[in-house]
Amino acid sequence: MTERLKILHTNFNIGWGGQSNRVFNVCSGLKKLGHDVILACPEKSDLRQKAEDHGLNVLSNVRFNSGLNVSDYRDYRYIKALIKKERFDIIHTHGSKDSWVGVLASKASGIDPLIVRTRHNIFPVSTHYLNRLLFKKWTDEIVVICKFLEKDFLGRGLANAGHISVIHSGLIDSASDSEVSAGQFRRDFKIDEDEIIIGMCANIVWYKGHRFFAEASGEITRKYPNTRFVILGDGIKEIKDDVINRFKKNGTYDRLIMPGFYDKMPAFYKSCDILIHPALSEGCCNVILEAFSHGIPVVASNVGGIPDMVEDHITGILIPSEDHGSIIRGVFEILGNRKLKEDMVKSARKKFLDDFSVDKMVKLTEELYIKAIEYRGK
Repeated sequence: MTERLKILHTNFNIGWGGQSNRVFNVCSGLKKLGHDVILACPEKSDLRQKAEDHGLNVLSNVRFNSGLNVSDYRDYRYIKALIKKERFDIIHTHGSKDSWVGVLASKASGIDPLIVRTRHNIFPVSTHYLNRLLFKKWTDEIVVICKFLEKDFLGRGLANAGHISVIHSGLIDSASDSEVSAGQFRRDFKIDEDEIIIGMCANIVWYKGHRFFAEASGEITRKYPNTRFVILGDGIKEIKDDVINRFKKNGTYDRLIMPGFYDKMPAFYKSCDILIHPALSEGCCNVILEAFSHGIPVVASNVGGIPDMVEDHITGILIPSEDHGSIIRGVFEILGNRKLKEDMVKSARKKFLDDFSVDKMVKLTEELYIKAIEYRGK
């Protein structure tokens, strides 16, 4: 039986997103495996509420505010006292501010727990002296969400070889959700059964590539006039306006459904025919994994962590970023080749279950802890 570990997880996020979801799933999973897990996060965070609702041990007497603040010293003293009291085996941090607080408090506590840091997003970390100190010297193990980040950290001197691990974010398989029918989404938006639904689900920000989806819509509609384009998500008004104008210029605005957020996502997935994800930058994309889970063929950019999920013409179609012509070709290939579509959907579903389950993410995290502690003891 695995030795019971005492683990402190810290997270600074106030809102809910992929990072908070992963922290919640990891903490819940480690608790189910018999470990003693405490989560420190701000009182007003969505993560605190969900974690408490599910019986996790949550301490919310921290702020982890961005930038330099008077509250930083208060957080530092609180975490330092907590480490001394609880004598954690592991401190696992998930963001910039809580990492600095956790590392400095740990160093001053005299307890010397193992320090683990997960880097959740794809944006480059500055290589200045303090970051090299934080990541390479004071952090024992770095977890990244995709191979692209592993290569980046090693190549730019932010990690020690042998002390950085790729652990993909896992999702709960929601494809078996029976609360909604396959036709619910079509009924909600008055979409006929014979119409093709090509969807995109992402916050409307520049690096998600909505404009390339819009640019592809004209030629797709000329070949398949019964196509409806769906964009789910909200974001920056100027970018939304630009995307709408591009649909108008392509003569496809009347085929666009853009309602903002939609609270019955399983219904959307059960109706969607193709998911497009033309991002310019991406880490571990939950939307792609949800499409895999629900059996939806995917056309996605060859950037960041997407190639960890989408193997070209095996689990989906991988395309260059910033290229609407490749979106068109990918859509035509899927709609014109039923066997290719069926094979990709089958392979994608298997990859999701084999490599991107919550259970696997939690188990790999536990194995990393045990291996790192054993390494320290040599």
